[in-house]
Amino acid sequence: MYWNRARYPEGVIVHQTTSVDHMRFSHFVNYFDYCAHKINTTREGQHCIIGDDSSYYFWEDNGWPNHPGNKGLTEPRYTTSMALHTAQPEAKLIVLLRDPTERVYSGYNMYMAERKQRRSPEHFNELATQAIKRYDACFMRFGIRSCVYNVSLYNDVFPVSKTRLKRCLNERVIA
Repeated sequence: MYWNRARYPEGVIVHQTTSVDHMRFSHFVNYFDYCAHKINTTREGQHCIIGDDSSYYFWEDNGWPNHPGNKGLTEPRYTTSMALHTAQPEAKLIVLLRDPTERVYSGYNMYMAERKQRRSPEHFNELATQAIKRYDACFMRFGIRSCVYNVSLYNDVFPVSKTRLKRCLNERVIA
């Protein structure tokens, strides 16, 4: 299922190498041309399983304040995953998750390397400790779900959260 993150541009972090063309529906549909051809022209194609590996369906919903029904709320009433479920209630999803700590540390290294900034295990630990304290303080004051969907907190905390920390918090676990 196609869900264009660019519908709400203030919530999307687009990498410099990302082309606007990669966000268009026609580009998404073109990914399935080969599979469609195989299904229509071969016997084996009748038993194909076709999928989409767009992980942001599960971890990025920074545009939630602009979704219909969410205006003025401190946490979303409706999320991308809810919209996907409504549109495709019979869809079967397979989710593979990496070790959250390894993934956050990998994201930190990638983020810092891209910006040619100092990086070390000690620096990562310092940033992670600060982020955990900020999130814990928010959780105690506002609740987990409200803080996880707090776009300002997410953007302000530090590079680790911008790359991977929020992705470790799954909506179904905290709903």
